[in-house]
Amino acid sequence: MEDIIFDKRRARLYYDIQSFKLILPAELKTTGLLTEVATFRYKDLEELFRGHPEEAIWFNPQNNAEHKNFADAFSLRLHSSRITKIQNTNNLAIVDIYDQNEMRALIASQQLEFELMEKEHDLWEQ
Repeated sequence: MEDIIFDKRRARLYYDIQSFKLILPAELKTTGLLTEVATFRYKDLEELFRGHPEEAIWFNPQNNAEHKNFADAFSLRLHSSRITKIQNTNNLAIVDIYDQNEMRALIASQQLEFELMEKEHDLWEQ
């Protein structure tokens, strides 16, 4: 989970990572439902990553000299993921909004990501 903050004075977006949630995929459960395993506060994980620099390594497959600590990799936004939940009145995940249809949920997630990029682009044009 992260907050996206727009600073009007500097005309800049800031990404503030709040937490990480581990989710067990539905395919691994007999119930067929996603299971939330644990949630970690990002500040705690960042402290853990910085405390173990030899073990918390983000490997760069394109350049062996550019391996980074996980904390640095996340602050530089080198990770990739998909949007699984947005703010809504029923507090539902995207897959729940689309009646467990994973293909429609994936398309909606990608569309939300494109809309977010479009909003960010429009901020610089005005």
